[in-house]
Amino acid sequence: METVINTTYTPEEVGFDIPKQSEVKTTKGDSSHVETDMAESDAWINDDGTLGHSIRNKEGQIKSTVHVPHTTATTNKVAVKEKEIPVPQPYPVEVEREFTVMEQFKLAVFWNLVCAVAVSLIIMFRKPLLTIFRKIIRL
Repeated sequence: METVINTTYTPEEVGFDIPKQSEVKTTKGDSSHVETDMAESDAWINDDGTLGHSIRNKEGQIKSTVHVPHTTATTNKVAVKEKEIPVPQPYPVEVEREFTVMEQFKLAVFWNLVCAVAVSLIIMFRKPLLTIFRKIIRL
């Protein structure tokens, strides 16, 4: 059996609500103001000289794009596929002429003669070859 698993990633837009939160704190000090994409902050000085500070999250949703995977699995019961390849039929090759008996003999005896000549040369020149060989070994 053969199982093929394909995974594709599709972009989808998601969003979630910003939670509403509010906090007020009073301290002694200077005034301040802070604002971001999700919150705004106001600060003030009270009559008694203390600093009032409030922070509020803005209403709305945060949106973003995420890639969600989608996986599909396909199972094939026959994993081995047979493919028929045509084989060319042998065809007759026309030969110019057949070898003569003497040509066939020469082809059959060639390597035997080469070996016999090599052996006879080694036997004939064995003494000079051995002296050269001994000189090389002594070095």
